[in-house]
Amino acid sequence: MFLNIGIIGDRYVGKSTYVSRLKDGIFNHNYNKTNEPKTTSIKFYTKLGVDMSLPINVIVTEFPFDGSPIQKQDGYILMFDLLQRDTYDNLDNIYKLYGLEPSNNIVLCGNKCESNGWQIKPKSINYHRDKNMGCYLMSTKSNYNYEKPFLYLIRKILQNENIYLAGISDTDFY
Repeated sequence: MFLNIGIIGDRYVGKSTYVSRLKDGIFNHNYNKTNEPKTTSIKFYTKLGVDMSLPINVIVTEFPFDGSPIQKQDGYILMFDLLQRDTYDNLDNIYKLYGLEPSNNIVLCGNKCESNGWQIKPKSINYHRDKNMGCYLMSTKSNYNYEKPFLYLIRKILQNENIYLAGISDTDFY
Protein backbone atom coordinates (compact mmCIF):
# COMPACT_ATOMS: atom_id res chain seq x y z
CA MET A 1 0.00 0.00 0.00
CA PHE A 2 1.31 3.46 -0.91
CA LEU A 3 0.49 6.73 0.80
CA ASN A 4 2.08 10.03 -0.21
CA ILE A 5 3.18 12.09 2.78
CA GLY A 6 4.57 15.63 2.48
CA ILE A 7 6.87 17.10 5.13
CA ILE A 8 6.63 20.87 5.20
CA GLY A 9 8.38 23.44 7.37
CA ASP A 10 10.84 26.29 7.48
CA ARG A 11 14.51 25.69 6.84
CA TYR A 12 16.58 24.34 9.74
CA VAL A 13 13.65 22.52 11.40
CA GLY A 14 15.07 19.08 10.53
CA LYS A 15 12.90 17.81 7.65
CA SER A 16 15.70 16.11 5.69
CA THR A 17 17.40 14.84 8.85
CA TYR A 18 14.07 13.38 9.96
CA VAL A 19 13.67 11.47 6.69
CA SER A 20 17.28 10.30 6.77
CA ARG A 21 16.84 9.07 10.34
CA LEU A 22 13.68 7.15 9.42
CA LYS A 23 15.14 5.66 6.26
CA ASP A 24 18.71 4.85 7.26
CA GLY A 25 18.79 5.26 11.04
CA ILE A 26 21.50 7.88 10.62
CA PHE A 27 21.49 11.22 12.41
CA ASN A 28 23.44 13.79 10.42
CA HIS A 29 24.96 16.48 12.66
CA ASN A 30 25.83 18.68 9.68
CA TYR A 31 23.25 20.91 8.08
CA ASN A 32 22.80 20.19 4.38
CA LYS A 33 20.44 22.65 2.76
CA THR A 34 17.70 21.03 0.68
CA ASN A 35 17.45 23.19 -2.43
CA GLU A 36 14.49 21.52 -4.06
CA PRO A 37 11.75 19.08 -3.11
CA LYS A 38 12.92 15.50 -2.93
CA THR A 39 11.10 12.20 -2.66
CA THR A 40 12.15 8.99 -0.97
CA SER A 41 10.30 5.89 0.15
CA ILE A 42 10.13 4.57 3.69
CA LYS A 43 8.66 1.21 4.65
CA PHE A 44 6.76 0.72 7.90
CA TYR A 45 5.59 -2.63 9.24
CA THR A 46 2.27 -2.90 11.01
CA LYS A 47 1.14 -5.36 13.66
CA LEU A 48 -1.73 -6.27 11.36
CA GLY A 49 0.70 -7.80 8.88
CA VAL A 50 0.23 -5.02 6.33
CA ASP A 51 3.43 -3.44 5.05
CA MET A 52 3.14 0.28 4.38
CA SER A 53 5.49 1.76 1.82
CA LEU A 54 5.26 5.51 2.10
CA PRO A 55 6.69 7.77 -0.61
CA ILE A 56 7.85 10.72 1.48
CA ASN A 57 8.07 14.11 -0.19
CA VAL A 58 10.26 16.59 1.62
CA ILE A 59 8.92 19.97 0.58
CA VAL A 60 11.21 22.91 1.09
CA THR A 61 9.61 26.02 2.50
CA GLU A 62 11.75 29.10 2.49
CA PHE A 63 10.61 32.67 2.43
CA PRO A 64 10.02 34.53 0.26
CA PHE A 65 7.84 31.74 -1.11
CA ASP A 66 8.35 31.27 -4.86
CA GLY A 67 4.74 30.25 -5.50
CA SER A 68 5.62 26.82 -6.89
CA PRO A 69 2.64 24.50 -6.62
CA ILE A 70 3.05 21.26 -4.75
CA GLN A 71 1.44 17.99 -5.65
CA LYS A 72 -1.50 17.07 -3.42
CA GLN A 73 -0.48 14.56 -0.77
CA ASP A 74 -2.49 12.03 1.24
CA GLY A 75 -1.16 13.60 4.43
CA TYR A 76 1.23 16.25 5.69
CA ILE A 77 3.71 16.60 8.52
CA LEU A 78 4.00 20.28 9.39
CA MET A 79 7.29 20.76 11.26
CA PHE A 80 8.67 23.51 13.45
CA ASP A 81 11.76 23.84 15.63
CA LEU A 82 11.17 24.23 19.38
CA LEU A 83 14.41 26.24 19.58
CA GLN A 84 13.39 28.81 16.93
CA ARG A 85 10.24 30.81 17.67
CA ASP A 86 9.95 32.12 14.10
CA THR A 87 9.47 28.58 12.75
CA TYR A 88 6.36 28.25 14.94
CA ASP A 89 5.16 31.75 14.09
CA ASN A 90 5.43 30.92 10.36
CA LEU A 91 3.11 27.90 10.55
CA ASP A 92 0.03 29.85 9.51
CA ASN A 93 1.86 31.34 6.51
CA ILE A 94 2.98 27.87 5.42
CA TYR A 95 -0.49 26.46 5.97
CA LYS A 96 -2.05 29.14 3.76
CA LEU A 97 0.65 29.23 1.07
CA TYR A 98 0.38 25.51 0.45
CA GLY A 99 -3.40 25.62 0.41
CA LEU A 100 -3.79 23.33 3.41
CA GLU A 101 -7.18 23.15 5.07
CA PRO A 102 -8.74 21.40 8.07
CA SER A 103 -10.01 18.57 5.86
CA ASN A 104 -6.41 17.62 5.00
CA ASN A 105 -4.70 14.92 7.06
CA ILE A 106 -2.10 16.95 8.95
CA VAL A 107 0.01 16.39 12.03
CA LEU A 108 2.06 19.14 13.67
CA CYS A 109 5.55 18.22 14.92
CA GLY A 110 7.79 20.23 17.19
CA ASN A 111 11.35 18.96 16.63
CA LYS A 112 14.42 19.08 18.89
CA CYS A 113 12.55 18.40 22.13
CA GLU A 114 15.69 16.80 23.59
CA SER A 115 17.44 20.19 23.64
CA ASN A 116 17.51 22.86 26.31
CA GLY A 117 16.47 26.43 25.56
CA TRP A 118 13.04 25.93 24.04
CA GLN A 119 11.71 29.23 22.70
CA ILE A 120 8.20 27.81 22.49
CA LYS A 121 6.79 26.60 25.79
CA PRO A 122 4.40 23.61 25.76
CA LYS A 123 1.40 25.62 26.99
CA SER A 124 1.78 28.06 24.08
CA ILE A 125 1.72 25.29 21.45
CA ASN A 126 -1.90 25.48 20.40
CA TYR A 127 -1.84 25.87 16.62
CA HIS A 128 -2.95 22.26 16.17
CA ARG A 129 -6.02 22.83 18.32
CA ASP A 130 -7.21 25.68 16.11
CA LYS A 131 -6.78 23.56 12.97
CA ASN A 132 -8.00 20.24 14.41
CA MET A 133 -4.77 18.33 13.81
CA GLY A 134 -2.60 16.03 15.87
CA CYS A 135 0.62 17.23 17.49
CA TYR A 136 3.78 15.49 18.66
CA LEU A 137 6.91 16.81 20.27
CA MET A 138 9.72 14.75 18.82
CA SER A 139 13.45 14.46 18.38
CA THR A 140 15.20 13.28 15.26
CA LYS A 141 18.40 13.18 17.29
CA SER A 142 17.23 10.81 20.04
CA ASN A 143 14.39 9.11 18.07
CA TYR A 144 11.83 10.26 20.64
CA ASN A 145 8.32 9.96 19.07
CA TYR A 146 9.88 9.92 15.61
CA GLU A 147 7.50 7.29 14.11
CA LYS A 148 4.35 8.61 15.78
CA PRO A 149 3.46 11.30 13.21
CA PHE A 150 3.35 8.58 10.55
CA LEU A 151 1.22 6.30 12.71
CA TYR A 152 -1.17 9.20 13.31
CA LEU A 153 -1.43 9.90 9.56
CA ILE A 154 -1.77 6.25 8.56
CA ARG A 155 -4.64 5.80 11.02
CA LYS A 156 -6.33 8.99 9.91
CA ILE A 157 -5.97 8.37 6.16
CA LEU A 158 -7.08 4.73 6.39
CA GLN A 159 -9.70 5.55 9.03
CA ASN A 160 -8.55 2.66 11.20
CA GLU A 161 -7.52 3.33 14.81
CA ASN A 162 -6.51 -0.33 15.23
CA ILE A 163 -3.37 -0.03 13.09
CA TYR A 164 -0.14 -0.19 15.08
CA LEU A 165 3.40 0.00 13.81
CA ALA A 166 5.58 -2.89 14.88
CA GLY A 167 7.94 -1.94 17.69
CA ILE A 168 6.33 1.25 19.03
CA SER A 169 3.75 2.01 21.69
CA ASP A 170 0.73 4.28 21.41
CA THR A 171 1.54 6.87 24.10
CA ASP A 172 3.01 10.36 24.27
CA PHE A 173 0.38 12.15 22.16
CA TYR A 174 0.57 15.85 22.95
